[in-house]
Amino acid sequence: MTPPSASPRDFYDAEYHFAEDVQRPNERRIRRALRHLPLKGATHLDLGCGAGWAARMSRADGTRRTIGLDFSRTALQLARRHTPEILWVQADGTALPVADGSIDTLHCDGALEHFPDPQKGLREIARILRPGGRGVLIVPNFYVKTEQPLEFRATYAAWKAKIEDAGLTVEHTGTDWGPPVSGAKSPVQMLKRFAGKVISVIPRMQYQFVFVVRKA
Repeated sequence: MTPPSASPRDFYDAEYHFAEDVQRPNERRIRRALRHLPLKGATHLDLGCGAGWAARMSRADGTRRTIGLDFSRTALQLARRHTPEILWVQADGTALPVADGSIDTLHCDGALEHFPDPQKGLREIARILRPGGRGVLIVPNFYVKTEQPLEFRATYAAWKAKIEDAGLTVEHTGTDWGPPVSGAKSPVQMLKRFAGKVISVIPRMQYQFVFVVRKA
């Protein structure tokens, strides 16, 4: 756990498991999210890219330009090491250094809920997507809790309302079943992950929601 005096940036630069993400990326899980996006020839942004694996995979799918953006310097250093040809940008997700209407496709997995203001982050996503642009936003259900210092959790209805209030249309909602049980670091974590997968079969009780969104 991060000490109370540590800032969110300190946590992500010093304690978060980015190195493990590089060594053991869950490519199958990433692929299920990216399949919703028309990546070929697109200008694509991976928002909250972490160690950069989804950005790397999107580039392999034929994007014209891929940008990986994250708050953490440590994450971007690891990402740049394995894929130096992508543009890696350190920035705040609630104040994106990206022009209005300049992004065709966007992927944001496990990041939006950790923004200091998720609604402001959603408005930024709506601002930078071109008309007709599409994004995949993966966010947790209200019962999911991690060790990260900032964490907004909400029901399906609350997330959908926030997305629509930002000016985006929800085209489809899928299920993300969460991290593999086999990768748990303790019996307690293993039990929580297993319980999350069981609960996910109940409508609107998914471990995480995969919102496929479009800018009108």
